[in-house]
Amino acid sequence: MRKLTIRDIMSTDLVTLDHTESIELAEETMRAARIHHLPVLEEGRLVGMVAQSDILRAQVSVFAELSQSEDRAIKQRIAAREVMSTSLRTVGPDTSLLEAAKILADHEYSSLPVVEDGELVGIVTERDFLHLVIRALEDEPKARLDVLGGGADPLVAAVNGPETVVWDGSLRKPGSQEGIRNEERSRSSSNIREDPVATASCRSRTKP
Repeated sequence: MRKLTIRDIMSTDLVTLDHTESIELAEETMRAARIHHLPVLEEGRLVGMVAQSDILRAQVSVFAELSQSEDRAIKQRIAAREVMSTSLRTVGPDTSLLEAAKILADHEYSSLPVVEDGELVGIVTERDFLHLVIRALEDEPKARLDVLGGGADPLVAAVNGPETVVWDGSLRKPGSQEGIRNEERSRSSSNIREDPVATASCRSRTKP
């Protein structure tokens, strides 16, 4: 059975910010795109991340008791590189979901940039993991999951779609010949009739 990786859930439609651009633009971009993190690039290379919390910390420390116009003027003069986080932990597209989830939990990160061959190719967030769990919980009844000793993972079915059927821990599409044969073998093994002679013999030996 194929293990799920970051590639299965990461966002690839990226919105980024140049390191010279202002935190005002960063704030407006996050608001418009309804996101909470912006990868910061320098000549196309990932150099940091700006989060809403970074901008909020700057507002509290620098912009206290300022008018709205003064606040905006200052934000326009502060570059993303001045407030971005540079101690980045990245993952690759083929990193397992379990490993990535542990990184998020252990370090209390809310997002992880996805880098391949030195290039930013995606981002994965806590929300992506939450959506995966929701899909798994919603799709589990529809997916007709049969775990026949193979340890089938309902999350795999959630990613591959609600019409995926899991037979002995591997992925099978409904109506496939292999899936049908596995189902028939499963049903025939579960319908083996009890031998009355053997059963009576066993019962007689167990009487005191």
